[in-house]
Amino acid sequence: MSTGTKSGRAPRVTLTGAPCVGKSTLARALVERLGVPLLPERSREVAREWGLTPATIPLERGLEFQWAILDRQVEAEEAHADSGFVSDRCPVDSLCHFEWFAQEYAWWEKDGPRYREAVEARLHTYDLIIVIPPMFPVIDDGERIADPEFQSGLDGVIHNLVDTWRGRLGDRLHVVDVLDFDTRLERVLAALGARV
Repeated sequence: MSTGTKSGRAPRVTLTGAPCVGKSTLARALVERLGVPLLPERSREVAREWGLTPATIPLERGLEFQWAILDRQVEAEEAHADSGFVSDRCPVDSLCHFEWFAQEYAWWEKDGPRYREAVEARLHTYDLIIVIPPMFPVIDDGERIADPEFQSGLDGVIHNLVDTWRGRLGDRLHVVDVLDFDTRLERVLAALGARV
């Protein structure tokens, strides 16, 4: 089932949330239902190219890593702007990670406003931004940061950001806070249907 927007363009849907909230599972199901490409998360891709995992990026390369993820994500989204997409993570996630680590490593003074501006410039390009809060325990897959405190803290950063954007995003922002997967999927499809 392919759903087009009112302009006839395929929908652009993105998911944001802390680790282990079910973004990838929901993204794959949406791709199947909407008939659009899946844009996988870029942090693992960039880390693999560096011979690392997201959890093993050295602190001295952290800022470079965050910019590389954002650049790669924007590049992928622009390449699929006409075909539509479902993105498993998005620049919102990049900004949340940036802000989380900036607290500890003083990145904000150097690049914070520029990074946030780059992310906010992307917000208008999505038909639907799906926010998923934590409802599952963190699983250590050997790549992600498997720390419940990190999951909870990142979720707080995400919600603070989307709250500041709520007026700008309106009904393009949809929080999925149910555990049942079929209900999650149907609610997202209903929200998308109301948008497009």
